[in-house]
Amino acid sequence: MSYTVPVVSAVIVAVLAGVVYTTQRSAEPEDSELSLSAASDEPSRDDAHITQDLVDEASNAANDLPSVISESAELSDSQTLPLSETGDSSAAAAQGTSVTDAIDFARSIAQSGMDEATLSAHTKAMREDPALLAAVLDEFSAETDVKRLSRIRLLLGQLDDDSLVGVAESMVFSGNPASADAALDLLRDIGPRVPAARDIALDVMASTQDANLLVGATSVMVGGGAKDPEMIQRVVTSLSSLVQHPDAKVRRASFSALARWSNDASVTPTLLQGLNDDDPAVRKSTAYGFVGYPHTDTSVIAALLQTAENPNDTPRTRKGAVLALKGMPLDDSQRARLQAVEAQLN
Repeated sequence: MSYTVPVVSAVIVAVLAGVVYTTQRSAEPEDSELSLSAASDEPSRDDAHITQDLVDEASNAANDLPSVISESAELSDSQTLPLSETGDSSAAAAQGTSVTDAIDFARSIAQSGMDEATLSAHTKAMREDPALLAAVLDEFSAETDVKRLSRIRLLLGQLDDDSLVGVAESMVFSGNPASADAALDLLRDIGPRVPAARDIALDVMASTQDANLLVGATSVMVGGGAKDPEMIQRVVTSLSSLVQHPDAKVRRASFSALARWSNDASVTPTLLQGLNDDDPAVRKSTAYGFVGYPHTDTSVIAALLQTAENPNDTPRTRKGAVLALKGMPLDDSQRARLQAVEAQLN
């Protein structure tokens, strides 16, 4: 891969470095908490995610994210800056960063794995120095290797800078599957903190039938939590359409996300369809989607009990239904049926 930076880009980076030199911040922002999956900001659902079954399902819904922190590069041309070796990002930021150093910084990130301390140091450096961030974004948009993309995405995902969204958008629609996947993963990482990331995902959901792109775009919505009624309605409308998609992967992701974005009981009939889907993975995802579902009524309880008691369904789907029912208001008869199923599955 070529690492030549266009002249225009180099000029922009140099100008940004000069701005940082003259307008250095007096306070250091707090480091972001390391997170490899979209985090929901719905407090009412926290208790629903404490069991291992639900943690497993949330992990599945996030498309088996790669653990790139522990990756080691197998590259003969690997370069490591003093920043990577010492973790001292403040010195680079205080001095301003040359174009060459910024490019080398970005190249080093792409070529080597990072432990948590290095990740934190690099994140801090990019927050303090726009030149470094610009160089890393250039590297991200030009990279084609899946492992290198994952390493850079992991680092960028700790930030909440709006400039990430524009770069990710161009990558999503680049026509390169690896680049598009990495960009959607980045949008998922920053989605809970950067609302514009979800706008891009909605554009993808409305403009393509490509299953992989749709799954990636839907994963940006898994966290839920938006408070803007207009955004909620846009997401619910898009997801309600995608649950009819011919590809089971898309239906699975859409049912899971829809349960977390619903702001009233109007989506309940649509969600219940997922419990009867032909694909067992879709049924499982839907069952777990009802865990902590706030719009419980008799139809939901009846459908989940039927799923839990169905000997022909998979144990994981039945366990998901049991877990969902545990948080719902059951009468004595329903509770006895639930306990019988739970004893059978244990």
